[in-house]
Amino acid sequence: MKQVNEIEAKIRHELETREITEPKEEFVKIWKFKMQKELDMQRKMGKLQGALNPQDMQHIGNIEMNKIADAIQEEFNMDMTHVLDGVKHYDITNDPQIVSLGNIIKTQIQDDAKKAIERASLTQEATQEMIKAAVEKGLDKPQIKSDKTMTFDYFLDTGRLIWKYSELKMREGMKEYAAKRRQALKDKNDKEYNTIVMDSANWEQQVNGRTAQLLYTQFKVTQENYGLSLRQYMLDPTKRAMIEEETLKVKESVRENVPKELTREETLKATDRLEQLKFEALEDYVQPCQKQAYRLNMIDGVIRIEKMKADDTFFNEFGFEEFDVEPNVEKLKLEDEEDYKKILEKYAEESKTYLATKQDETAKMIAHQQEMYKKAMEAKKLKAEEAKKAKETAEQKTEESKNE
Repeated sequence: MKQVNEIEAKIRHELETREITEPKEEFVKIWKFKMQKELDMQRKMGKLQGALNPQDMQHIGNIEMNKIADAIQEEFNMDMTHVLDGVKHYDITNDPQIVSLGNIIKTQIQDDAKKAIERASLTQEATQEMIKAAVEKGLDKPQIKSDKTMTFDYFLDTGRLIWKYSELKMREGMKEYAAKRRQALKDKNDKEYNTIVMDSANWEQQVNGRTAQLLYTQFKVTQENYGLSLRQYMLDPTKRAMIEEETLKVKESVRENVPKELTREETLKATDRLEQLKFEALEDYVQPCQKQAYRLNMIDGVIRIEKMKADDTFFNEFGFEEFDVEPNVEKLKLEDEEDYKKILEKYAEESKTYLATKQDETAKMIAHQQEMYKKAMEAKKLKAEEAKKAKETAEQKTEESKNE
């Protein structure tokens, strides 16, 4: 089959190939155009990184490359087959102008990456404050189990610090993102809404990821430890509920605004809708996780997107935030009321039943992911050792030829 495809491709190329009559300058101009379009594409794809699974990323990448080919056809009236033939004919990729532009673009990409890190990073003062708080709580001694996950208590204790300092970092920026998202949702502008969701979720994930990195690196907790822990605990209904509760408490602790005052009926109605939205979000991210559509480091981003969509839907329906509800529950002392308990028990049972059906699949999936990661690390180590050995051999031969 591979040989047949290669023959078909060769025949197609021969049929489409025509003589290169355009001057070299025309292909230099087209290649510059293509390089700039690819830079724009890379920046666009960067905003989606970590929020979409690899298959979707590849699909979107293919679409964007086709758009570039279409743009070249429209702008220069030349198809990509002829462009590539001309590039090869004139050795365009080694043209000084193209090499220079390539270096400029490379620098721009590095600058973009640097700015993204800076935008997502805590100040040095905040970082030191977070690490000091962790040490004071005894979190400088990681608690890692044999399956490479953190103990739940350690995950939760470090998580509280990460959520707190991330929330302080993002507070103003996320308010602006939320206002734009909710307006787009209200206007039923799905394309605009999804774009803003991706932008805000990507930034939120970058901030949380960078904050986690700053804390965990200090105490030698790896990305694998974090990813495996996040997946395991978010797929456990009891632990997931605790994580959501603690996250909400952290946000409330650094919140500047006074909670909106609600009636008993408003609070119960809002609680019921919130629990319903949480269950729907659970279904939306558990199934892809179970099918291994997302890598470990992407799970956090998927969860954030689903949570964001639920928050926006809730706000547009009720006119207030999720974190306005809990203070009213406490103020109205609803925890002991049967109506309130029934709402929580109803959705807790639904979540438990749903996740119980997935428990065996989850265990197998986690074990498979761990094995795949182990093999990847071993292959990476072997490749590095081979490269080192090859380098040493080359240096030895060079030294021997000098001595001769």
